[in-house]
Amino acid sequence: MERASGKSARVDITGASTLSEADVAKATREAELCAEDDKRRRAVVDARNEAEALLYSCAKTLQQYRAQISASVAQRVEEGEAALRAALEHDDAGRIRALSDELRSSMTAIGKAVYEAQGGPQGGPQGGQGGPPPPPQGGQGDIDAEFTPVPPP
Repeated sequence: MERASGKSARVDITGASTLSEADVAKATREAELCAEDDKRRRAVVDARNEAEALLYSCAKTLQQYRAQISASVAQRVEEGEAALRAALEHDDAGRIRALSDELRSSMTAIGKAVYEAQGGPQGGPQGGQGGPPPPPQGGQGDIDAEFTPVPPP
């Protein structure tokens, strides 16, 4: 009841289903029959989405690091890309996932080649785990200074 006017409003909510119980049971049975096909289709869609993201990442990485990798590594990655693109033409989630895994391993070869081209691990067989990195060459290294904050105007 509203205090100022003294009027009250009432809203009734009732079930608005226009389907009979037989129609609901029929729809439920159909959904159960299609559940396996829905799961298969979902697996295909998920595999496709992951593969397309991998292909995009692979193209960007290959474009960025092509000059730093050998031709054989680049060719291996390009062949993996082509095979995966061909697999995307069909609805075989297992094949798409297998080729995606192969392409990921080829991408690892790019990372390894780039890492080695940049000098690899520093510090010998320990991989640079011998302490903090040395100060920059040519100069001053760390500079000891004091800082006093200035209050805003």
